[in-house]
Amino acid sequence: MDASTAATVGTDGLIHNKFRILASNRGKSEATLTLAVDGLPGARITGMVGSENTLALTPGETTQREFDVIAPVAVGVGQGVLPGVNRFRILTHMVPAQRDAALDETFIAPMDSTPPKATADGKP
Repeated sequence: MDASTAATVGTDGLIHNKFRILASNRGKSEATLTLAVDGLPGARITGMVGSENTLALTPGETTQREFDVIAPVAVGVGQGVLPGVNRFRILTHMVPAQRDAALDETFIAPMDSTPPKATADGKP
């Protein structure tokens, strides 16, 4: 994985970090790689082809894909990311091989990250 660009704050108010993965299927049948986020409250993966967190690979295929890990700004303990460097893991699962891996990563949140202000009706 490669945190190839600095953090950005999207129009959705969420913090976006871009990552890149190089995946290979060295098997003789189609395989599916699934990615998940661990240890980063409220975070999810977006931007993968197909469903939000899977990648289908034909036999012998090697591909490079970019995707975003997005997370909300912390509004309380365990509810989003804090400004600065946040450590987390991207969990991978490959089927049918049933291979799992955990990749240690960093998620950067701008130092001026603040939670969205609530409106009069209590909504951000």
